[in-house]
Amino acid sequence: MDLFRTIRFRALLIALFVFYVVPVVPLVVLSSMPFAFDGTPHISGQRVYGWRAFVGGMSFVLWFWTVAPVGSGYLAAKLAKQQPLLHGLLAGIAGAVLAVVFVRGEVIFELVLALIIASSGLFGGWLWRYRHRDS
Repeated sequence: MDLFRTIRFRALLIALFVFYVVPVVPLVVLSSMPFAFDGTPHISGQRVYGWRAFVGGMSFVLWFWTVAPVGSGYLAAKLAKQQPLLHGLLAGIAGAVLAVVFVRGEVIFELVLALIIASSGLFGGWLWRYRHRDS
């Protein structure tokens, strides 16, 4: 129970907000820009194929499956200033839960995705600890 008291939930919430919620705002704004000028959806019901769809999908995957877990783990460890690996792991687990909730697939895919994201958060906490081991 003593370990539970060392967790800084405020640090976790700030890190998750910065790396998971804030990036969604520009995504929503940019995706709604074609509707802002004349009010009619230009690509309603149409699929986007080719290079543009690939780059858009890969940047989304790159951010939310790799950069966001490492960044949130790092920021949670930095803000907590104690137990950096624990805070990084908890940020990664929260990101993994979000990913499994929003991504549907086979059970093995969801499990592997959750493990990758949780370990990425742990890696972010380890990065902070490694960079600040002298202080």
